[in-house]
Amino acid sequence: MRVLFISANREDMNMPTLPMGLGCVAAATQKAGHDVAFVDLLTTGDIGAVIEETINEFAPQVI
Repeated sequence: MRVLFISANREDMNMPTLPMGLGCVAAATQKAGHDVAFVDLLTTGDIGAVIEETINEFAPQVI
């Protein structure tokens, strides 16, 4: 199954943070044999374009 994870955190007031929790879930999903894609919106300029491009290219079955 193709699973897309999206970290929607846009707050970088003090220091940008890595989405560790979502990263752990994505790693466990991949370890279980699924194809995984991960989008971190914190470092993204055009959110809509990035999400649309990722969905079109990866064709996830679950988001």
